[in-house]
Parts: sequence; C-alpha cells; structure tokens
Amino acid sequence: MRRSRSLCLVVAVAAVSACAEMAPPPGGPADKTPPRLLGYEPDSLSVSASEFEPLRFLFSENVDRGAFASALQVVPAVKLSKPRFDGLNVHVHPLEPWPPDAVIFWSLSAAMKDKHGVNMGEPRSGAFSRRDSLPAGVIRLLPTVEADAWKKGVRLQADLMIPPEAGERRGTLYRRSGRGDLGTVELSLLEIPSGPYQLSVFLDLNGNGRRDEREAIGELDSLFLRGPNSILDLGTLRLVDLEAPVSIWLCAPATDDSARVYFYAEALDSEREPRALAADSTGCTAGLSLAAGRYRAGAWIDRFADQRFGADSLGVSERFLLPIEFEILPAQPDTILLAPPYEAMHWSALDTLRPPPVPKSLHRDDGR
Repeated sequence: MRRSRSLCLVVAVAAVSACAEMAPPPGGPADKTPPRLLGYEPDSLSVSASEFEPLRFLFSENVDRGAFASALQVVPAVKLSKPRFDGLNVHVHPLEPWPPDAVIFWSLSAAMKDKHGVNMGEPRSGAFSRRDSLPAGVIRLLPTVEADAWKKGVRLQADLMIPPEAGERRGTLYRRSGRGDLGTVELSLLEIPSGPYQLSVFLDLNGNGRRDEREAIGELDSLFLRGPNSILDLGTLRLVDLEAPVSIWLCAPATDDSARVYFYAEALDSEREPRALAADSTGCTAGLSLAAGRYRAGAWIDRFADQRFGADSLGVSERFLLPIEFEILPAQPDTILLAPPYEAMHWSALDTLRPPPVPKSLHRDDGR
C-alpha cells in the first residue's frame, strides 16, 4: 500500500510538471489597440445644459486614471471634481456652475492612455452651452506639407489659443481640432466679433498631443473674426519641419584665376567648426545642408591647393571675398551670391580685420 501511494504521488507530480512545462506564457499577447471614445454626454453642440451638468465618457476599454486626469481640459476653466471611474465609464462633475453665456469646450489629448500604456492616438473634443443657441464663427484652413510627411496613422492637431496675459508665459487653449475628411481644419463655435487668437497646426507623429522636434508645424497669430462673414478662411497653411537641414548653395563671381575657389559657412549661433567646400564648374557649392539660423559665409582662391587660407612668401594672402552674414529660414532653400571683387591683404594685417575674411580654423598650419 505504501509503495502504491508513493508511486501514485510520483506519477501525479510528474504529470503536474509536464502540464506546467506545456502551458503558454502568462499574460497573453501585448495590447497594442488604442482606446476609443465610444460616447459622451452632454452630446456635442447641446444647448440649454444645466448649470451643474456632469461630463460622462464611455471608452472601449479601461483607461489609465492618471492619464485621463491630465488629458482632460475644459475651456473656460472651471473647477472639476476628481474623475469617478466605473468600469468603462468615467464621470466628472463641475464644482462650480458652468458659465451661463459661454460655450464650454472640452478636449481629451491624444496622449490619453489605456491600462496598458497605449495612447489614444488622436484628440477628441466636444462642446455644449447653457445658452439657447451657439455662436456661428468659424476659422477654416487647409494645411499642406511635403508629400512623404502624410503617413498612415499620422495625426494632425490644430490648437487655437487665447494669447497669454501680461506677465504670463503660456496662453489658454480655446479650441482643438484635427483634419477633416477633405483635409481641411475647422475651429468653430467662435463668437463674432472675437479675437485675437493664436493658431498652431502640427503633425503629431508620436501621438502625444504636443508638438515635438521634427514634427512639421505652421503658426499664425493676431487672428480676428469680424462680421458680416462668419467664416474666416485662411486658405492654405504650409507646415514646416523647423529642425530639418536646409539646402543652401553658395556662389561666387567668375574669376580668371585657374586655382579652385573654396567656400565656408560659419554658424553664428553655435560652436560648430566651419569646413571648406569647393566650388563646382558653375562657381557654386554642390549643395550644403545647414540648420536654420544665422551664418557668415565667404570664399577664397586656393592657389596653394591645400584647402586652407594662407599667404605667399611675401606675406600676401590668397585672394578672398569679404564675408557676408545671412539668415537661413526653415525649409526655404536659397542661393547666396557672394559679391565681388576678390581682394588680397598683407598677412600682418589679418588681426586688424573684423570679421576676418576666413575663420582661423581654416588657416594654414604654418601660421603665415
């Protein structure tokens, strides 16, 4: 009997071990589905709302409580209760009456997350009022951007801001919108007359609800709505990658010298070292990618073929063009023409020039 019990115990343990080895890993596949807002109250564009009308939201899955609280914004600003979570439902109550003569605009940023940290990916918004009618003012525009920037899943966000008061750094969000079916953006329910407004439109590549580096953006300010037309049509607004390198061509006047012309572009707002760039057969650089900002550029005739600015045995420098200063604007390629004539100078006078014709990091090492 004892042997039988021992054998049964061993068999049972072996069976449990075998089952444990064959079981699938715990947790299941990672959740990559963004949460969706399935419904909300008050309905968008509702009028005659009660003074303590609660906000109610229904989501497709449980949302992160902290992310919801930081993602919800209400304009005009009204003190709100802490969100109450009931399964897929979230309720928020005003702690003071909604303004009687305003349109109450709420928005959830694209950065709102579910329990697994997946962003909603696109902003959602709605509006209601205690009034018996809604204002008819609209700002409309058509954002444009480089063709390859429109990628599947990339969201566009438009924020209409009230400029900051004196002494404040940041304005107040007044309306938020995405791109419509026809590619246009409309920011509506605006009073007539009203303004000024600031408008920021950008591609939200990472879905975090704010503009980050390398996300194309377009901005306008001092916008006003005035009658009798209730629609302010801004036409097209080009979105620009502010941090992308810009193509610049530097060109010099023709010279009868057979030596090669070398250019340089020196950034005035950074410590990057300038480098020498040879002219091509057209007398220009083959193409130079520079970040937006202010630069100083110049050129010299490289008689010694060493890609360095220097002097001959008598201390007379190679011929050069006086440097000029210019500003490169984001995403605006340009050709910079350096003006004649070519000049030379005695090397001992180099330190008296302001600015020097060529940065010292491009001078010959022999010190001449």
